[in-house]
Amino acid sequence: MVSLLRCTCILLWIIGLAHLTWKSYSVIVKYLIRRCKRDIRLENKKRKREKENSNGEEWEKFINQKQLEVWRRPVNVTGLFEYKGMSE
Repeated sequence: MVSLLRCTCILLWIIGLAHLTWKSYSVIVKYLIRRCKRDIRLENKKRKREKENSNGEEWEKFINQKQLEVWRRPVNVTGLFEYKGMSE
């Protein structure tokens, strides 16, 4: 009788531990998904800001180094680009 009670307690403890582990894993996964969505949204906003010039023209930042920035935009459908550079 004592052995059966002891086995039942151990089994309940294992089930409880598994439940807590699953619940904490679920919380971590939800947090990571929320964080990834936020990071993607912020990155998209950043790229959109980088593409738009003060004149409303769409330029893509091509090179971004400490003392040199090079921007480009497509000229036409042939795959050619127009470049402009800025340095400090």
